[in-house]
Amino acid sequence: MPDSPELVTRIQELESRFMEQQRLLDELSSVVFTQQRRIDELSQALQRVNQKVTAEPGLVEAEADDKPPHY
Repeated sequence: MPDSPELVTRIQELESRFMEQQRLLDELSSVVFTQQRRIDELSQALQRVNQKVTAEPGLVEAEADDKPPHY
């Protein structure tokens, strides 16, 4: 079967679309990787804050009757 100009054009269009999809996939993969790294950093920071609060309960459990000095 000889290659018709229409067939060649279709194949070129498909290859072009495929390359664009690959580029987008690589870009999305990079974004997901960056976001996961940031989520991991934030999770670690939250864990450190939780450890501090647990170690020093007086920081957040102030008496309800305590009023600031300006009252």
